[in-house]
Amino acid sequence: MNHEIPPMNALVSFDAVIKTGTIAAAAQMLYVTPSAVSQRIKQLEAWFKAPLFFRHQGKLVLTEMGKQLAETSTSAFDQLLSATHHLRSSAASSEISVSALSSFAYLRLMDALPQFYTSYPDLSIHLETDNTKVDFRSHSLDLAIRYTYNPSQEGLTFDKIADEAVFPCASPALIEQLGTNDLKTLIEQSAMIVDVSPQLVNVTPG
Repeated sequence: MNHEIPPMNALVSFDAVIKTGTIAAAAQMLYVTPSAVSQRIKQLEAWFKAPLFFRHQGKLVLTEMGKQLAETSTSAFDQLLSATHHLRSSAASSEISVSALSSFAYLRLMDALPQFYTSYPDLSIHLETDNTKVDFRSHSLDLAIRYTYNPSQEGLTFDKIADEAVFPCASPALIEQLGTNDLKTLIEQSAMIVDVSPQLVNVTPG
C-alpha cells in the first residue's frame, strides 16, 4: 500500500511550490531550506519517473504531468484543510491562536487585549508575530492578519480590516538639496525603492 502513495513531504513541497510560484517562497512557507524543497521535488519526480516542472525564462512551469498532479493534489489538500478546520472548530478550544504582522500586533492588538479579556474572561489569546505568508495546514492557527491575501483557499474565511494608504515622504535634506518641495519633481529626481517583501501577497506597489 505504501509503495502506491507518493512521499507525503514531497507532495506537500510540490503543493507549496504551486501556491507560491518559486522554490524559495515554498521553502519559506514550509520553514525548510530551498535545497530541501528541491530535493523533495526531485524525489517526487523520481517516484513518478517523469519531470513535473521545467524552467522557462527563469520561471518554473508545470509539465503536462505536473498539471495533472497539481489539479489533484491541490483539490485533495484543500479538502483536507476544510475538514481539519471543521474538526478543530468543533473541538471549541478556549485558546485562540492568532498570527499577526509585528507592526499590527504592537500598534493595535496589544492595546485591545485588556478590553478583550474583560469581555471574554473564559478565552485566552496565543499571539505570535510573523510577516510571512501563512500555511494553515502546517500551523495550528485560528486567525492570521496579513496584507492582502488572494481569497481563494477553500475552507478559509477572509475579512478585510482596512485599506492602507502608501505615500512618499521626503527628508528636509533632500528638499534642500533639490531646491524644491514639489512632489512631482522630488519623485522624478530621486531613486524610489519598491518593496517586494514576501508578506505583500498579490500587492505590486506603483
